[in-house]
Amino acid sequence: MRRVAAGLATLGVIAGVGTVTYDRDGNATVTVNDQGIERKVTIAGDPNSPKFDCPDGIEEKLSPYDILAGKMQLASDDTRKDMTALERRHPDSAAAPKSVIAKWEALQARDKRLVARYNRAVDKRNAILDTDCTTE
Repeated sequence: MRRVAAGLATLGVIAGVGTVTYDRDGNATVTVNDQGIERKVTIAGDPNSPKFDCPDGIEEKLSPYDILAGKMQLASDDTRKDMTALERRHPDSAAAPKSVIAKWEALQARDKRLVARYNRAVDKRNAILDTDCTTE
């Protein structure tokens, strides 16, 4: 296992059921089935983090936070795609209608909330590693 680097979070949350699998390096691949659509995202461990030796069953403690972080990542990706689409349609933001600017600002605020929520999930996940595992 490795720690995950905080950095992203999302808040227009993906609602579906999530599962997580871990590779041998502790990277989490989160799969979310949202209304019949399956989406995946990998939450990679921080390569600068020490490796952890963890007891059996640690995945059960980590998985709720990894699933939450994965859902936040997917929602943030969606939000950022919407922002990019607005930017492409209105490359000169000074000439964009007020409604477009308001929409973009709302999306930006949403993304900031998502990033904060992602980071909180990652912090909680990493705290479990710190308390339950030893560094190799």
